[in-house]
Order: sequence, then structure tokens, then C-alpha cells
Amino acid sequence: IICSINTQTGSITLSSIARDTAVEVPGYKSRQRLNTAFKYGSNEDIGKGAELAMKTVNVNFQMNIQRYVLVNIHGLADIIQALGGVDMYLTAEEAKAINYELFTKEPMDSNKGREKLAKQDGVQHLDGIQAVMYARLRSVDNDFKRTERQRHLLDLMLKKVLDDGIKLSEVYKLVRACLPYAKTDMSIWDMGGLAWDVLTSGMLKKLGQGGSLMEEF
Repeated sequence: IICSINTQTGSITLSSIARDTAVEVPGYKSRQRLNTAFKYGSNEDIGKGAELAMKTVNVNFQMNIQRYVLVNIHGLADIIQALGGVDMYLTAEEAKAINYELFTKEPMDSNKGREKLAKQDGVQHLDGIQAVMYARLRSVDNDFKRTERQRHLLDLMLKKVLDDGIKLSEVYKLVRACLPYAKTDMSIWDMGGLAWDVLTSGMLKKLGQGGSLMEEF
């Protein structure tokens, strides 16, 4: 996901690139799937994987991206858990698929104390692991819908932060809480400054109006 933040207005744009996109990976001869760039680079170091993925996007799409944030599945789940989980509208099919992924196909934790989601359309509360499984789903439709779910989850996470109000000290506290679960070439001050730009922009007004807080592509 390319995250573009306008530092003047605080507006955010999230753009997904399909992981199966055929691209030229710098240093490799034949065309590859986009997600192999990270795999090739991370054979040496996980940070190198992120850098090669970023370089691949820049070369193929004429971008000038200079910063990355890399978060694994369990790290994202822990961040969502730290926010208190999210309330998500699910279709009955999505709820059923999440239950299957967590309780039958690929248990990602002990499931201790977790109840299965109701197999019905409507808003349900998801814990960290359930929310991550929502973002990974493609068995119910396709990879385009999965990238849409990923962006929707990030939008809900931002709404959770805004619901708790805005204090500079809390912004840096949240960034510090997330750092152990992520690898990035940004400093805490870089991230805190960007977060402050976003949270003190027109986001609260957008929150009151409902709908998405971000532009999406």
C-alpha cells in the first residue's frame, strides 16, 4: 500500500498495488510478481526486503517513495488489540470465512476466550487477530476486494484514534506502542510529526460527517 500524506492539509491517500502485478525487479532479469521483490531482498535482511520492494515500486511506477513501514501479521494484530479492537460491518459470508480461518484452517493463537463470530450480516466487534483475518480474506471474492478490506481496516483504526481525542502526548505514546511491532526507516519524531499533521487537520470534521477519512485507490 502506498500511503501519501499531504503535510499541508493532513489528507491521506491509500493506493494498493496488486501483489501479482508483473514488474521488473532491480537486479533480476526476468519479470516477477511484485511481492517477490520483498522476498528476494529479505533473504539478506528484512529491512533490505522492504527497501527492494520500495525501489521496485519506484522504478516501475515512476514514484519517489523514500520511507517504508513494515508490519507483520501478529504485529498488526497487537496494534489493533492495543486500540481495543474494531467494530466492523461483516457479511455473513465474511464472518463464516473468518471463523473457518481461525478455528479450522489456520489457528493463529490459542483462541482462548474467543467466541466465533455470528454468521449474519451486521456490525460485530473484532479483536486483533479477527481483524487481521478480515484483511487477509480473498476466498469469498478476490484479491481486489482483499486490498479494499485492508484499506478499510486502516480507515477504521484511524477513526478509533480520533474517537479517543487528540493530545500530542497521546500521539507519541501510540507511536511508541506500535514501534516494537514494526520495522521502518523513519524516526519516532518523523512519525509523530506526520501523525500530528494528520490528526490536527480536518479529520475531526470528516469524522463527524461519517464516511471514509481517506481517499482510496
